[in-house]
Amino acid sequence: MPFGSRARMVVPYVNACAVRNRGPEVDMGRSLRAFLARLGLSFDGRRGKAVAEQVEAVAAASIVLGQWAGDRAVTSAGRIANQVTFWMARDAAERLVWESSMRLSEDYYAALAERPVPVDMRHLAKLARSPRRMDLYAWLAYRTAQIPAGREVHVPAESLRAVFAPDIARPRLFRQRLATDLRAVAAVYRDFRVRLEGDRLVLARSRPPVDRSGIAELLPPPRRRGRGK
Repeated sequence: MPFGSRARMVVPYVNACAVRNRGPEVDMGRSLRAFLARLGLSFDGRRGKAVAEQVEAVAAASIVLGQWAGDRAVTSAGRIANQVTFWMARDAAERLVWESSMRLSEDYYAALAERPVPVDMRHLAKLARSPRRMDLYAWLAYRTAQIPAGREVHVPAESLRAVFAPDIARPRLFRQRLATDLRAVAAVYRDFRVRLEGDRLVLARSRPPVDRSGIAELLPPPRRRGRGK
C-alpha cells in the first residue's frame, strides 16, 4: 500500500514523465534520483530505500473508484502500472545502486494523457511534511481548473473531512485544520481562488500551477538509451 509523502512525490513524477515522453514507459532509476536532488531531497541510505519501497508500492497498488452516473452507481477498478523492473547498476563512484523502470497500464496512461493533473512538484516538496496538505494542493490544482469562468463551486467541509481527514472526528476541529492547511498551500502557490465560508469551501476557476508545456522544466532530461542494463 503506497503511503506518506514519498509516494505522493513518486506518483506525480511518474505522471509527468509519461506526459513528457508521450508513452507509458517511465525511468525510475537515475532520473528519479536526479529529480529528487533538484528538489533538495536526499536519496541516500535509508531515504533512498524508503523511496524504492514506495515505487514498488505504487506499481503494485490497485485503485477502485465509485461514482454516480445519473441514478446508477458505477464502480471501476484498475492499476497504475502493469510492470515494474528492478536491477543493480554502478554509479559514478562505482557504488552498487538500484535501477528501475515502470510501464503504466493502458487505462491509466490513457486517462493521464487525456486529463493530466497540473501540479508543480516543487510545491509538493515544500509541503512534504504534511501528506494531507499535499493531497489538498493536488485536489485544488485539478478541481479549480475544471470550474467554468465566472462560476463558483460550494463544497461542504464535511465532505472534505471524509476524504482528507477521516481520523479527525470533530467537524469543528477539521474546519480549523482546513483553514491552517489552506494558508500553508497558499504560501507555496497563491493563485488558487479558494476561501472558507463557515462550513463550506468556495472554489472558483484558478490558473493551474503548471501547464503541459511546463512539465519538461521540472524533470531531468530523458535518459539516453543504448547502454545495457
